[in-house]
Amino acid sequence: MVRVRYSLIIASLAMLLLCSSLWAMSETEYARKALRFRVINVLTYNELQQERTNNLSAAFEMHGQVAGILTSPERKLLMIRLPDGQSAEVAATSLPTDIQPGVRVRCLASNPEGASTGPLNLQAIVIAVGKPPVVKKQTQTGPSKAGAASLSSRGEDAVLLRCKRAILYFNPRLSPQDVELIASSIVNYSRHLGVDPFFVVAVVAAESRFNPKARSYKGAMGLGQLMPGTARGMGVRNPYDPMENIGAAVRILRGNLEKYQGQPYQEALALAAYNAGSGAVEKYGGVPPYRETRDYIWKVHEYFCLLHGIPPEPRPKK
Repeated sequence: MVRVRYSLIIASLAMLLLCSSLWAMSETEYARKALRFRVINVLTYNELQQERTNNLSAAFEMHGQVAGILTSPERKLLMIRLPDGQSAEVAATSLPTDIQPGVRVRCLASNPEGASTGPLNLQAIVIAVGKPPVVKKQTQTGPSKAGAASLSSRGEDAVLLRCKRAILYFNPRLSPQDVELIASSIVNYSRHLGVDPFFVVAVVAAESRFNPKARSYKGAMGLGQLMPGTARGMGVRNPYDPMENIGAAVRILRGNLEKYQGQPYQEALALAAYNAGSGAVEKYGGVPPYRETRDYIWKVHEYFCLLHGIPPEPRPKK
């Protein structure tokens, strides 16, 4: 009996040492990866964006909470909420099993192939210990109406479910896995970038009817119909990957909404810029007189209103 108990104690100690060693190995590997880069510590999203532009070859150390994990056949995407409340996107081919939504982490990430746009590439990640860093919370001014996401009032699960139903309505041939990936990408990107997810659903429905392989005669690609130059500028490696395409589309919409914030018909101008380009909007001092663009804006408006359960405004008579 004594011999059995002694064996159990030895086994328990061995397991404890093994677990401690694994934890230490994780920290050691993190430190080893850090030696390969010039590491810049960032606390806020604005700091990250500025440092990314000024230091293309550096790696950025971030402390934050995993707000969400998106998974596509090609890679995984972490949404890391930084101490200022905004989120950074970090891409990885694989993740440790203990990295789950809600966990605080410390990670090291670098620009993708020297570019300052698109999701960062994960180099190393560990569970964070100790108190999280604190920064003074800044008042964020962002788009209103279609640009402002208010998921808490509607319930995020209800929003996700309605997005899935809308996606299946426009493209019933999608697999359940594709529907889940597309809907989750829309809701996650919309929440973190401050855009109404139903606005994004309406745009994608008007652009591609949720066909991930869609390609226009002008060369626009994927769900959000990204032009090749636009995709490259947004750091998109594969425009036909739903997660990458939606991420870029939501960032473009957010940028357009911010650009025309405070102007009458903000959403119409943002959509016109998305469809015809911001140059056309500036040239005509508003929505350009292109029939395709104006029909596009009305289509998005109608889809958006239907998703919210409100009657759309009637189109003007031609």
